[in-house]
This record gives sequence, C-alpha cells and structure tokens, in this order.
Amino acid sequence: MEKNEVVVVDVQMPLWSMIVFMVKWAIASIPAMFALIFIAMLFVGMLRGCMNMPDFRIKKDIRYEPSASFYSSSAIYDEK
Repeated sequence: MEKNEVVVVDVQMPLWSMIVFMVKWAIASIPAMFALIFIAMLFVGMLRGCMNMPDFRIKKDIRYEPSASFYSSSAIYDEK
C-alpha cells in the first residue's frame, strides 16, 4: 500500500469565525480542567495516605485569641 502525505500550507478562515471557534475551544476546556483537577486530587490523596502525611487544613476548633495581658499591659502606660 502506498503512503500518502498531506501538508497543510494555509488556512483561509474569516476572523470572526476564528474568534468564535477559539471561544468554543476555551469553553470546552473547562470540563477537562475539572477532570484533571479531580484526578490530581485522587493521586495526591492516595500519595498522602501511603506516606501517612498529616492533614494541613486549618482545624475549626483552634482559634487565635490574643492574651489579655497584651492589651492591658500596665508596663506600657506607666511612666514611673
């Protein structure tokens, strides 16, 4: 069987048709991005599970409460 090769030299396409095509292409890439993020999350989750890595999310029960002595320090205001 003979091998046929095709070389595209130029594409004649109106500007607005090309813009519409590129916008559709960009919109179509959004679900693919979600799929790739989901696959990456699964991979990282399995990797963390295998390596027994800690969870670095902020815990809801830990709060920053400044000490009362910071605001009511008499050493700052005393001029003795």
